Amino acid sequence: MKHGREWLIAALCLLATLHISAQSRQPWEEYLMQSGLIEDIENEDISERYDELCELAANPINLNHSTPEQLRQLPFITPEEYLRLVEYIDKVGEVHTWAELLVADITDKRRMRLLQYFAYLGEPASSKKAFSLDNILKYGKHEAMGYFKLPCYERRGDDHGYLGYPYRHWVRYTFNYGQDVKVGLVGAQDAGEPFFSQPNSMGYDYYSFYIQLQNRGWLRSLVVGRYRLRIGSGLVMNTNYSFGKLSALNGLGRQSTVISGHSSRSEANYLQGAAATIDMSSRIETTLFASHRLVDATLNSDSLTVATLLKSGYHRTQSEIDRRHNTAQTLWGANVAYHHGGLRLGLTGVYNSYNRLLRPDTTALYRRYAPTGDRFWNIGAEYSWLSPQWAFSGETATGDGGGIATINRLSFSPTQSLSLIAIQRFYSYRYHALMGRSFAEGTQVSNENGLYLSAIWHLARHWNLLAYTDYAYFTWPRYGVSFATHASDNLVQIEYRRRLLTWQTRYRIKLRQKDNATHTALDDYATHRAQTTLSIQSGRWTSKTQMGMAYSTKGESSMGWSAAEQIRYAGSWLQLSATLSYFDTDDYESRLYGYEYGLLYSFANPAFYGHGIRYALTARATLSRRVMIALKAATTDYFDRDHISSGLQQIDASSQTDIEMQLRIRL
Repeated sequence: MKHGREWLIAALCLLATLHISAQSRQPWEEYLMQSGLIEDIENEDISERYDELCELAANPINLNHSTPEQLRQLPFITPEEYLRLVEYIDKVGEVHTWAELLVADITDKRRMRLLQYFAYLGEPASSKKAFSLDNILKYGKHEAMGYFKLPCYERRGDDHGYLGYPYRHWVRYTFNYGQDVKVGLVGAQDAGEPFFSQPNSMGYDYYSFYIQLQNRGWLRSLVVGRYRLRIGSGLVMNTNYSFGKLSALNGLGRQSTVISGHSSRSEANYLQGAAATIDMSSRIETTLFASHRLVDATLNSDSLTVATLLKSGYHRTQSEIDRRHNTAQTLWGANVAYHHGGLRLGLTGVYNSYNRLLRPDTTALYRRYAPTGDRFWNIGAEYSWLSPQWAFSGETATGDGGGIATINRLSFSPTQSLSLIAIQRFYSYRYHALMGRSFAEGTQVSNENGLYLSAIWHLARHWNLLAYTDYAYFTWPRYGVSFATHASDNLVQIEYRRRLLTWQTRYRIKLRQKDNATHTALDDYATHRAQTTLSIQSGRWTSKTQMGMAYSTKGESSMGWSAAEQIRYAGSWLQLSATLSYFDTDDYESRLYGYEYGLLYSFANPAFYGHGIRYALTARATLSRRVMIALKAATTDYFDRDHISSGLQQIDASSQTDIEMQLRIRL
């Protein structure tokens, strides 16, 4: 500790938990964080995962009128629990109370509570209203939402560089008739992008629209418009989020074929056209998909070939606008799968083409085997087998590069108190799938061999232990290194829950390699992260104290720590939350993350580095059954700098304040 005020802030954070308590029924976002998925924040997929869970929570599944494929979408349950749930519903026909799932030994109490945020016990299929246009229009639910972010500062690009206003805003409309019919429209604008001016004469910089139809006899699912698709383990086709290490432990990485409308504001990782899953028989299904869309790309000096495909979605400056939608992608493919009981076998083929040649700079060693050309194909075989205690799944694929990729997952649950998981993957550096995303230490399904082992153990009535270790070896040099390298990631977490109190502590160490100063050998370095959280619960209030530490040996060793306090009130119509965070880190390598309550469809998890304090206030008022308004104000004050960020994003001040507003109307 360098200053006495640091002791004071930490002490105040700890004392606050002695007086404030929390609501008995927490939102599922809180469970998401407590389950440890926040460790995946370094993976860009966290926002997409959060968006999908928000969509599912807003439109839960009726357990008494659902298909096995719909039940596969339920998060936070293991493959073994999924099979037991499917078999139980098939046997009894209708679940009357949630307690039945405990009595039938399908899941434990905590996962059952999580399940209630994404599913409900409604009327069985025989009692459902007739599927007709009149009933769809009469009983369908409309939801319109608007969001506006006001920056209380000026970036350099706002004055000269960005072509649009400094405001971020979006609108979103959804229509749902249960799980059978869904319609969605999203319009979004990043700060600095032109609005109702060239090249956005139609208003927003980004639009997404889709219509989805499900469970109509032999037509399992049909989506027209913009959509996301995940098949098997994602080696060949996955425009959805990838599978993180803690996701695998929390039942978010099950193998399946999932078609969903693209309701996210992300301008990457979606398809545009149509996709459908058709039941050819009671045991055979076929998924067909086709897409044609324009993508952003950086062109080579010849202005004809592509150097890099872009996914940021930013179109704020003239150079970014010049790269906008300058390349066309056409994709089509199919999956045929056989399923019987716990067995599933499938075959997937994808053909992907561009109207420009992909010609990255392959003189750079790490790009030597980057995909080149304008036509690409992949084919893969998926396989899975489930039993009440065992679950095995995997996928093996190849492509035009001649490389092989395979991933295999084995889990074993001898009792409800113990779950063990092993995941093996081998991705050749010659294998590339431009639309593939799967379990990996790196960012691509290429150039990686690894083994992941994990366990969740309910030690005693109130104690839980979670741990994993993951080793990865990269045969070909990666970005920033000149040799083959290896990495390991290890985490252990212990949790105590009893009535009003929850205490959770985790420690994570990542070991990696980098080039030395002369690029003649490799240096090892480590990143240590520790975090402890204390929550006390009672009534309508919640209080959570969190302290974190990070230590990195990359280059000059650096260290950081943080302390945060969150207080939340959840009344019948009003929710209020306040967050205070203090951080002190040597540099970016010892950065820390802090979760804070955000607005709907907005995952707030800022990264802290340097020396400063952050405070945020959030209010959400449900004025009626149809109208909800929300407001959030957040400020970050730095004590160690006179400007924030750099380039066009630079703010010539030591403080940054943002105000966010949201309105939702339901009909």
